Amino acid sequence: MNCIIHIYESIRAKHLLSKAIIAEAKEIITNLGYYKQTGRPPIDPEFVLQAVYYIARTEIPWGALPKCFGPISTLHAAFQRLHDLGFFDNFWLALLEKYDKK
Repeated sequence: MNCIIHIYESIRAKHLLSKAIIAEAKEIITNLGYYKQTGRPPIDPEFVLQAVYYIARTEIPWGALPKCFGPISTLHAAFQRLHDLGFFDNFWLALLEKYDKK
């Protein structure tokens, strides 16, 4: 968890997702079955989401991510897993529903 703190301290806040959005995303991720019952536990989805958002905000390639996010191959594999589980579609819909309620 120290790396998450390091990410927040070393990278400008405009390049990171808020903790509230991360909490909403983690709830969706849990419901989609991201966490396997057996084998090695997957990388914390917060690292993946922060990395994806950082890439989107800075327009850098995966290979140029700061090391504080974690191993690039691990992040990319977790990103692909989230995509395959339909996380990004579900997350987008959840945010739209939240916006519509306002």
